[in-house]
Amino acid sequence: MVATVENFKIWEKEAKKLSLEQLDYVIQDCLKAEESMRGWNPEKESFYADQKWTFLNEKIKRRSK
Repeated sequence: MVATVENFKIWEKEAKKLSLEQLDYVIQDCLKAEESMRGWNPEKESFYADQKWTFLNEKIKRRSK
């Protein structure tokens, strides 16, 4: 399961709709999923890392405004 350009577009669109609290929840959920795949499924680990960073980037953008 490799993150596609379409995945990133969907995540970015979704992230813009979420509150900061919701972003925190999604980021933590992705982090837990990423960690649970570590050492077991590197492809899924990377997928969840990409998802986490996409939502985290939205949070960073908002905080820098």
